[in-house]
Amino acid sequence: MFKVATKVTVQSRGYSFVLDREEDLGMISPIWVNRAVPTGRERWTGITLDFGPNKPYNDLAAQLLKIRDNILLFLPKLSIFKVNIDGTQFSVERIATGAHVTLKTTTDNSATFKDFLRVAKTIRMHVSDPKREGQTDTEVVLAFPLQTDGQPDLAMHPDVYAFLPLRRVGFKVSPNPSLIATICETSAHVKYQFVVQADFLTAANREDVLTDNNWNTAIRDSLPSAFVDAVDALRKTPSLELTWPRFIPRTNEISDPFFQLAADNVLSLLRPSAVIRCSDGFDRPPSQVRVVGSFKDAHGRPFVGPEHVGFHYIASEYPSDVVTILRSQLGVAEMTLYDFISGLINMNNRGLFKHWDTVWLEGVCDIIARVGFSWNNPQDGRIRSLRLVQLSTGDWVPCQSCDNYFFDSSGLSFPSGLTIQVISGSSSGSRNRCSLLRKLGVRDLDVSEVIKQIVALHRAGTPTFQMTLEQTLYLYNHRSLLEDDVAHIYLYDQHGKARAGNDMYMDDPHDSDSDSLRTLFGNSAPFVHDSFRQPVGLSNRFRHGAYAITQWQDWLITTFGVRTAPRFVGGQPPAEFLAVIDRHRLNDSPQLFRLLKKYWSRILAQNNDRERRSLQAYFGSLDVCCKSGQVVPLRATFFPSREIMQYNCNDLPLLDLSGSWDEWHFLGALGVSMQPDGKFFLKQLIALAQKPGNQANPSTVIGLYEHISARFLEFHSDVQ
Repeated sequence: MFKVATKVTVQSRGYSFVLDREEDLGMISPIWVNRAVPTGRERWTGITLDFGPNKPYNDLAAQLLKIRDNILLFLPKLSIFKVNIDGTQFSVERIATGAHVTLKTTTDNSATFKDFLRVAKTIRMHVSDPKREGQTDTEVVLAFPLQTDGQPDLAMHPDVYAFLPLRRVGFKVSPNPSLIATICETSAHVKYQFVVQADFLTAANREDVLTDNNWNTAIRDSLPSAFVDAVDALRKTPSLELTWPRFIPRTNEISDPFFQLAADNVLSLLRPSAVIRCSDGFDRPPSQVRVVGSFKDAHGRPFVGPEHVGFHYIASEYPSDVVTILRSQLGVAEMTLYDFISGLINMNNRGLFKHWDTVWLEGVCDIIARVGFSWNNPQDGRIRSLRLVQLSTGDWVPCQSCDNYFFDSSGLSFPSGLTIQVISGSSSGSRNRCSLLRKLGVRDLDVSEVIKQIVALHRAGTPTFQMTLEQTLYLYNHRSLLEDDVAHIYLYDQHGKARAGNDMYMDDPHDSDSDSLRTLFGNSAPFVHDSFRQPVGLSNRFRHGAYAITQWQDWLITTFGVRTAPRFVGGQPPAEFLAVIDRHRLNDSPQLFRLLKKYWSRILAQNNDRERRSLQAYFGSLDVCCKSGQVVPLRATFFPSREIMQYNCNDLPLLDLSGSWDEWHFLGALGVSMQPDGKFFLKQLIALAQKPGNQANPSTVIGLYEHISARFLEFHSDVQ
């Protein structure tokens, strides 16, 4: 008013004075006057302005009508301001109800309202100033603008007050979520905010705070604690208990360096304070709270309760933009996959998985399957410790052995003794859980998998008798699918001992000869156990039972190498056949030769050329009893063929055999003379030479030499 008026008359109660620009001291020195106060306004303070020629009335009237409504926000004794200019009415009124303040602005017949929540704090001042001499405390007031619904008001710009507005500082906070894009793109200044009122010392023009003044600095430094105290009031206001964080100042939005430090300290004080509402209704510091993020079900409920993770979840009622503020400003963290798995492990250790329903398990498995295997989150080992697998037995087991767990949608039966464990139908029928378990190694159960398990089991050890029988029958029933080498599969002998198939005997199912191996060897050799030779019930599965048994036995022989002939290895007869030789070579040599005839081709098939020569040498040197009772090596004997018997054979060691040469020709390889060739006559000559007393007939000897001479070229090396 000192700028726009030439004279100012002030009347307040019984006092009246004039400030006149035309006087010697101008507006500085009041001139007391005796002027009566208008009736009815004795308690008022009236100010009358006389305008100079350079301040047109109309311009001043227009400025009065534009006066800011928040001028009354902090004036303790002025609650209403009215302007009436030539019939145009304008008024601002402050209406206070406790901490709630409403500024009502009326223009003509319309009214607007601005609501504030005021929070005051008295602070002790440990500094002094000549203008505040003797003052040891002062009051700081924060006013938070509100919309009509009680939420933070987006429209207001912040001011610093020293009872009257000074200037805008920029205590700006998070924008409305719907305006984020606009703000980022246009740098608009539309922000949530609050207003600061304090007894700041100002410059003479009252347009700014003295930033180098200790008194002002002390007030500035008290603002963070005043804000934290105000947060308690905001949180107790129903409409603001979940949206008050929108008032949190953001350092990068503070335009004044003097007040920027206050914003930093606000965050430092809030972070250890219990100001975050948790899902259980209690308030806790930000460090103890997590945002559940994606680790929740369709209803927003966390899959893992706070009792299992070591922290609490932020209340789900917080608006999304407020959650963003709490994360960026106060450091509220979002739950991580590591937190999630850790919580599941704690639940797992307490055996709680089996108590949750399918929906919960499906949700948990969906999260793990989607994000639990990414390259920068190596959670695989921890995931495998979880008991997410429910077996068909009802047991809940860890995922560590998923290679041995199988889905069995077809109800495939398999023999006992295998490490195969079938997952329950509820697990295999759950899409998300099924997807996770497949990632962990669970496979579909099929015949080829069962066969692999059987082979692996027998490579690692010896299953029990019953297990082996069931497994062998399973292999037989699916023999068309056999790909692995199963020759090392164990069978059991008549004594109940596990052996490889090629270490055991079984009578040839196609041989009706009474001279069976079982009869020949008795218990001196291992034979396939009767339960394996003729499994109970096998014949009932086929129309022709005997044929089924024959097929089964043929399969044992071809697949496992079960022997149907004496086992000759390395060119030597086995112990059980040595016993047969000793039993028959002197007492019943024809039986020995019949056995050799029966098995000779299969004996040779077991040996290579060198081993065959060794066998021939062994049997050729074997002493046998001849028809005449003579005991000579087999290679010195003669087969009584029709051709040989044409000669004088009275003194020859003839074998006690009958039949054609074709039937017994294998004896020739053992040194037995089968026909009258050069060797035949040579052997006769040798036999005469070895005869006791040298009583050979000279004519006989001469005849032999003649035969040898005639056939010399056939076997000259033997003669030499």
